[in-house]
Amino acid sequence: MIRHCAFFRFQSDLSEEEIGSLLEGFVGLKDEVDGMVDVVVGPNLSAEGLSQGFDHGIVMDFTDTAAVEAYLVHPAHLALAARVVPKLDGGLDGALPFDFEL
Repeated sequence: MIRHCAFFRFQSDLSEEEIGSLLEGFVGLKDEVDGMVDVVVGPNLSAEGLSQGFDHGIVMDFTDTAAVEAYLVHPAHLALAARVVPKLDGGLDGALPFDFEL
């Protein structure tokens, strides 16, 4: 099992409703992408002060590395990314992906 995390630094002028709608798009991918087991999304609640502006994130569990690789090029993911990336502070610099094996 692979856990895929992505942390986002959204533009400061976006409303929580708009951010929530974008993040819910990732939840909707579970029904479209084979091998995606679970998806959770939400705001950063850390009180450590080390988030470097990354204010929201997603955590997805996949059956294996092949499923993650298929997700990355899946048309539904690419379409969602085309909506999300322009809303990030600095474009792709406003995203931090991180994967590890469970």
